[in-house]
Amino acid sequence: MEPTLPVLVVGPDTPSPALLEALRKGGIDPRPCAPDDVLGLLSTAVAEAVVAQPVPFWRLLLSRVVTAGATAVLHVPEGPPPRALPSGVIAVQRAEDIPRLLREARSGRGEEPAH
Repeated sequence: MEPTLPVLVVGPDTPSPALLEALRKGGIDPRPCAPDDVLGLLSTAVAEAVVAQPVPFWRLLLSRVVTAGATAVLHVPEGPPPRALPSGVIAVQRAEDIPRLLREARSGRGEEPAH
């Protein structure tokens, strides 16, 4: 069985329970954190990806996530996703799609799951 993928989850206050449940069902280990903690946690290799809702300064935050070499996903559960996204940022509306996108991004970086 493929190991769970740890992912930082950033929301305005606490991430939605529906988002966390969808990630868990998809084999993702969601780790809620505050926007100010993301870059520090990425530098300690706690996770390889960040899922963020549209929090203040999300464009800057997710641009820095991509620059740090991690996968950046913007979760926009309501309304259309922004037309202009920072380079390397993936936007998604359905939380159920996030695990697949994260696995595709991981395999695109040439990382093979452990057997």
